[in-house]
Amino acid sequence: MIHRSYLPGERFMNRDEIARTFRIGTKEAAAAVRQLVAEGLLVGPRGQYVNECSPEQQRRRVKQLRERAKDLRREALELMKTAREIEQQMDTDDPKHT
Repeated sequence: MIHRSYLPGERFMNRDEIARTFRIGTKEAAAAVRQLVAEGLLVGPRGQYVNECSPEQQRRRVKQLRERAKDLRREALELMKTAREIEQQMDTDDPKHT
């Protein structure tokens, strides 16, 4: 979410904004910021700014995107199959076709 919504170097939400956005307590929001800093996604004083993606983060993101695309392709094929089945059923139920 961070790299889809924020540019590197851009100021990230503070803990109060995180707490409101995700409906969590400020302690949990502060812990989330600490985790994001530990993962290298946020930098600066109190983890206020979005970091550039590391090569490892980029590889992980590409892998996630490929997996998501694969899932979406599979879902699209299933939807197309269901649509064809419905159309065939409609054709057999349509009195004009009998």
